[in-house]
Amino acid sequence: MRMLDARPHSKLRPAASFGELLFELRQRAGLSQRELGRRTGLSNSSISEFENCRRAPPRRDGIVALALALSATEAECELMFELASSGRSTVGKLRIGRETSTELASLLREVFDVAMRLNDQQVAALRVRLKEAAM
Repeated sequence: MRMLDARPHSKLRPAASFGELLFELRQRAGLSQRELGRRTGLSNSSISEFENCRRAPPRRDGIVALALALSATEAECELMFELASSGRSTVGKLRIGRETSTELASLLREVFDVAMRLNDQQVAALRVRLKEAAM
């Protein structure tokens, strides 16, 4: 098995989730979901579901296969593991339908991540503001 290279962290934009990082790495590598799936033994639908945070990130073997296929740096691989770990704890609590646009799904994930850190009083205040904004 090829070792991950130790290049410094690349110029990827900061990823809020495993799926966003996977998408960025796949785009940088110039691979389609189908080609990445072929190289890793994962289905292209699984790759899509990972990228859109509609499926819990893969376990260790899957992450290693993805990192190798994407020529991820050591730092990127570590970040993949870190985001996958936190992603497994939140997947299932937020359901995003397949018809949801990628941009809206990303916004919903960001809102969800922020909301998970709010106390009850902050949540109530946010609800009031959202209702006011919708009018």
